[in-house]
Amino acid sequence: MSDASITSIDVAHRLIAAITGGNVAAVDALYHDDAVVFQNTSGQTLSKRKMLGVIRFLATGVSELRYEDIRVQPTPTGFVQQHVLCCRSAAGVEVRAHACLVATVEDGRIRRLDEYLDAAAIAPLTGG
Repeated sequence: MSDASITSIDVAHRLIAAITGGNVAAVDALYHDDAVVFQNTSGQTLSKRKMLGVIRFLATGVSELRYEDIRVQPTPTGFVQQHVLCCRSAAGVEVRAHACLVATVEDGRIRRLDEYLDAAAIAPLTGG
């Protein structure tokens, strides 16, 4: 799905829809093959393959996954999105984590994503 006519805001909306729908293939299609994702909680930059593992976990390892208070702003190179990630852990713990995504979008697909999450809030998901 490489298409310069797709706006960065379209990409942001499609990403959230794919994640909340548990559609890993759709998330895969939204990222360039060499895309990277930085996560502040681990301090690591993940390859697309590893990031898709995180998406698979969200699709199968939590329940009631949704995003609330979504605010998306276009930038010259992509978008910035703020939201609250909400779900229940496998142990039934309610999670509400404020998050910010900074994305670089090229040709209608994500080239880089920097994800900033409240580490304490997602501890029930990460075992922290």
